[in-house]
Amino acid sequence: MLRNIFKSPMKFIRIENIYESKAIFNLAYVKAKKNDLKAALELYQEGQKVAARHNNQEVTEKLKLVKGLYLSFDLQTLREVFKFFEEKNLYGDMEEYAVAVADFLTNKEDRHDAVDFYQMAIEARKQIQRGKHLNEKM
Repeated sequence: MLRNIFKSPMKFIRIENIYESKAIFNLAYVKAKKNDLKAALELYQEGQKVAARHNNQEVTEKLKLVKGLYLSFDLQTLREVFKFFEEKNLYGDMEEYAVAVADFLTNKEDRHDAVDFYQMAIEARKQIQRGKHLNEKM
């Protein structure tokens, strides 16, 4: 069944609870990383609708990450997503995705902006070590 999910992303995703939007985001992110941008776009659009239906701001912001990094490269959108992560003390997400963005930028030979995202990841790691991630503001 999992193989079918990856072949036809929207066919089997009908969870109808708050985790539905998170599952769709995860699939969109994986598809985008694998450069299956058509499926990623479809999942992004569906994820936006589901996240709005569940009023899930965290997933809405994470979907912006997929859009800003893979679907329509936009550094300003990415910076806004990381500002949201910081405001909500989502340091685990901030660390993980900052490294992913920095690696992506490094591969594009945009080392200046990559350094900014690596620094965000380092700062997030420091906050995690201080226990700040325990105070997520959702």
